[in-house]
Amino acid sequence: MFFYINGHTDLLPEVEPGIHLDAGWRTMEIGHCKLYYKGYTDKGNLEDQVNLIYYGARPAGIWTVIEQHSDGHVVLSPNYRPYPLYKKDKTLTNVHQLDWEEIPTSLLVEEISPIKITLDEAAVQILAILKENMQNILDTNKLGKPRIIFSGGIDSLCLWAVLDSMTSEYELWADVPDLESIDTTQDIKQQLQEFHRVKRTYTTPLIEHILEKYWGYELTSIDEKPRANIVGFWGDEVMLRNPDHIDILAKHKGTTAKELVKPDDYMYKYLMKSTYELSNRFSRSSEAVTHAIIQMWLSNDFQMWHLDEHIHYSPYFDIRIYEVMRKLSVDDILQHGLTATIQRKIIDLVNSKFNLLLSAQKNTEFNFENYSKNKHEIPHILDKLVK
Repeated sequence: MFFYINGHTDLLPEVEPGIHLDAGWRTMEIGHCKLYYKGYTDKGNLEDQVNLIYYGARPAGIWTVIEQHSDGHVVLSPNYRPYPLYKKDKTLTNVHQLDWEEIPTSLLVEEISPIKITLDEAAVQILAILKENMQNILDTNKLGKPRIIFSGGIDSLCLWAVLDSMTSEYELWADVPDLESIDTTQDIKQQLQEFHRVKRTYTTPLIEHILEKYWGYELTSIDEKPRANIVGFWGDEVMLRNPDHIDILAKHKGTTAKELVKPDDYMYKYLMKSTYELSNRFSRSSEAVTHAIIQMWLSNDFQMWHLDEHIHYSPYFDIRIYEVMRKLSVDDILQHGLTATIQRKIIDLVNSKFNLLLSAQKNTEFNFENYSKNKHEIPHILDKLVK
C-alpha cells in the first residue's frame, strides 16, 4: 500500500501528475473530489466505507484514502496509522526516506483499569476479536480462497486453528524444510527464503527499495496472481511476547527475562540466544510507565505487507487485543509472554488437537518437528495443503 504524492519519484508509477501508487488502488468520485483508496477496514469492504471516511469516519484496519485537490492531495488513514509517513515540504510518502521529517503516530488507549481479568477471560475475549476480524476478511476478500501461512510457531498456528473452526474454504501453506539439505554457511535470510519457498516472478525499483528497509518483505513471494494471505505478524507485539516487552515487564518485577525463562518454556531458546541483547535501557518502573514504554514501541512497529495486488492480512493487527492484555496482571502477562499461554488456551477453545502441531521452542531450526510428527491427528488438514 505504497504512495508518493505532491512530488515525483522513480520508485512508483505515476498514475497522474503528482501522485505515484503501487498496483491495487481503486478510485471513486464524491462530488467534485476524486479519491484513491486501498486496504481493508474492520467494518467490512473498504469500498463501502470510503464515503463515510471522506466525511470523517476512521474505522480501524490497514487502509489509505487519498483525496485529490487542485492544489495537492490529502492522505487519510486510521487513527492508529499502520505505516510510517515521511514529509518534505508538500511531499508525503510511506516509502522510506532518509533525513525526511517523520510524522509520528500513537496508540489511543484508556487508563489502565485497576480491575484485572484472568488468562482464561483474556483468551475468550481475544478469540472473539480474532473471529470477528477473520470473518471480515472471509466476507470481503475478492481474491479467491484465502491462504493461511503456517510457520510452525504459535501466532500462525492460533490463527490457523481459528480459521479452520470457521470455514473449510481455505488453503494451507505449511512448507516443511529439508533440514539435511540446509547449507549452514548461507546467510540466514537466504535460508529462511528457501524454507518458505519464496518466489518472485517480477521485480520493480520499489520492491528492491523496500527489501532493504522492511524485514517482512524478505519472506514475501511476489507473482502476477493476486492473493490474500493470512499471516501471524504482529502477534508477538500486540500480545506482549516481544523479547523487549517481556524484559521491561520483568524489570518492573525486579528481575530480567533471562532470569525468569525456564528451559521448557516456549520462549527459552529465543530469549537465550547469545546474539540477542535484551533491553538494558530501563530500570525498574511503575506499571503505568512500563505500559507507556510498550505503547511507544507499538506505535513505531510498522509491518505493512500489502504490495501491489498481494494482501498479507493479520487478524492480530487490532488495538483491542492490546487493551485486553492491559487488563491482566503483570505476573499473568509474563506467564503468557514466556509460554504463549493465552494463544494455547484459544486453540483449546476451538480445537485442542492443533496444539499438537506447535513447535517446542520459538524460531528454531526444528519449528516443524511437531507438525511433521502429529499432523495426521487432524486428517482433514492434509487436504488443504498447497503442494
